[in-house]
Amino acid sequence: MLVYYKNDGRIVSSKDSADYFRFVMPPDTSIDKDLFRVYDFYMNGKPKMVATSLTGNVNLVLDGTCISYFPMGSGKL
Repeated sequence: MLVYYKNDGRIVSSKDSADYFRFVMPPDTSIDKDLFRVYDFYMNGKPKMVATSLTGNVNLVLDGTCISYFPMGSGKL
């Protein structure tokens, strides 16, 4: 699933009006069979967040480690 967002969390339909985008990938059965992989990226392609979720839709229920990145690329837990 690919979804475009504004910084305030609103979903937008166009990549041209988005501040970041999110990929939600199916669970990796070899690692965590029940957790979806969530990847947020700034529009310049740099990572914004990497996390796992119990749900695979726009209403995420984060579970486990969540790493957020500043726009310049450095991370914070």
